[in-house]
Amino acid sequence: MELSSGAILAGTINDGIWISTDDGLSWELTDDSTLDLMTVRLAEGPDGTVYASTWGHGIYLSSDGGYTWGKIDLTLSDERINFVVFDPEGFAYTSSEHNGVFISKDNGENWERKYEYLGVKVKTLVFIDENNVFAGKWGSGISHSIAGGKEWDNVPVVSHGLDIHSIVKDSRGHFFMGTEFGGIWQKEDFDSDFISLGFESSDVEVLAVNDLDVLYAGTSGDGVYRSTDYGNTWTQINVGLGDDPWIWAFHFMENGEILLGVTGGVYHSDDNGDTWAYISLEGLTIRCIDENTMGILFAVAQDYGIYRSFDKGKTWELTSTTTFGHNFIRLAINDQDEIFAVSFGDGVFHSADNGNTWTQLNNGLFNTYVHRLVFDSEGALYACIWDGTEVNDKFVYNGGIYKLSDTEDTWNPVFTSLKNKWVTDLCFGSDGNIIVGTWSWKGWPIIDAPESGVFFSRDGGETWTQDTSIYLPSTVEKEIPKEIELLNYPNPFNPFTTIQYIIPVSATGDVNLRVYDIRGALVKTLVDQVTNPGTHSIVWDGTDKYGNKTSSGVYIYQLKVGEFTKSNKMILMR
Repeated sequence: MELSSGAILAGTINDGIWISTDDGLSWELTDDSTLDLMTVRLAEGPDGTVYASTWGHGIYLSSDGGYTWGKIDLTLSDERINFVVFDPEGFAYTSSEHNGVFISKDNGENWERKYEYLGVKVKTLVFIDENNVFAGKWGSGISHSIAGGKEWDNVPVVSHGLDIHSIVKDSRGHFFMGTEFGGIWQKEDFDSDFISLGFESSDVEVLAVNDLDVLYAGTSGDGVYRSTDYGNTWTQINVGLGDDPWIWAFHFMENGEILLGVTGGVYHSDDNGDTWAYISLEGLTIRCIDENTMGILFAVAQDYGIYRSFDKGKTWELTSTTTFGHNFIRLAINDQDEIFAVSFGDGVFHSADNGNTWTQLNNGLFNTYVHRLVFDSEGALYACIWDGTEVNDKFVYNGGIYKLSDTEDTWNPVFTSLKNKWVTDLCFGSDGNIIVGTWSWKGWPIIDAPESGVFFSRDGGETWTQDTSIYLPSTVEKEIPKEIELLNYPNPFNPFTTIQYIIPVSATGDVNLRVYDIRGALVKTLVDQVTNPGTHSIVWDGTDKYGNKTSSGVYIYQLKVGEFTKSNKMILMR
């Protein structure tokens, strides 16, 4: 970025912040303290102070044109900073990935929470004037306020369905969908609509269901959730997983034992997920875990190969150096213990000897960006394809589903009406019913962009229909209830929970939303202002009115609007 002085600053990933005073012809490192920073944004304030937003190290300030830097003490549990921008009055705004938006009115010395309604993952703010503000949010579009941030509306944008990460089916034949920042959805059968089960602000990477129909959801940054009542209620179960766990894979074993693949290794639970303990493959991103009929476990470590374990996951060894360095993300094992693994960009690999040797199996594939492998009830193998081609700075979609031939090692395209979809998962029901999840990359200018979301077929894949009941609309209009409604999710939580409250038209006066401990002592006031009737939400980050982390336990949150009062309990589990 160019400063008002004419100097140019450049932020890098772990190589420091650099400055040029000759229009970029030569560069020098500004300060050794910036060498380990992943600098994502630079911004100059009205007084010439320069702010560096970093991913994982908070905000750094420079008051001498970028030559020396010092860190701001934000006292945030999450120092992944998205931006620093300035409003028309010159006040600084920032957003932490999991702590929401903050404002500073004293050049970065002190910060206070702002725009709680927006929640977390706010990626940018644009101020038209002091009252007219736009907010861009990861996975949930654009919000707009003409009341200085006191009220927000969704902005109509080009509509897309929800991006689907994972599809599972329970023993009743009910389908469950995990989506990218659209929550978890359930579909009872092909004649019913999808029903949202919550988690609207969560990126649900993987869903899994065990033999007892207990559902598990793995998220990016919020850890693991479990439901024992078919998805109606969920409990966060992160004991032992550390901060902001990113979950990729579940594998169920006997007697309530579970193996968990995370960014950082393999974890084990012997109590159905109540507690977790790290066991192996430290530092690796474990994208998939599966088991053959002989009890040998196989784990996919992204960029570091495919590993196997002969002792229920306690120790692991690399199957073959052939697999090292490939971007493996999934594997599938058939009843004959043949292993099929997908490398995103290198296609499908096959092993018939427990991973000792591997051969590529890409004959017939249009491209080698395979996302998932799925067996149908008869053991036929299907490959879900992602890809596209850049044409004149625009993106052309190519994808679809391929089936491995029964008689030769060749892939053939099937379900050709889906050939331009980025297919992320598919699930086979009964009587020829098939359900498919898709994804779209919304960050590119794209040619003939397909709708993402869910597609289903009742005739074995001959014809397909998009299921619009799992659609994320640009705006939502609901009749305002006549009574106060108050809830929070997730519950239990750690460390964030969203409190949603609905103010009826008949309610008048200031809105007060406060959190109390179990003894009745005030912990924090979350809302204290006049608010219009309708649905509102705010994120509580588990801190008290002084910004200190509160301890685990039961808390009461109480909403008062005029003569209306409502209270609920929530449980913080650190």
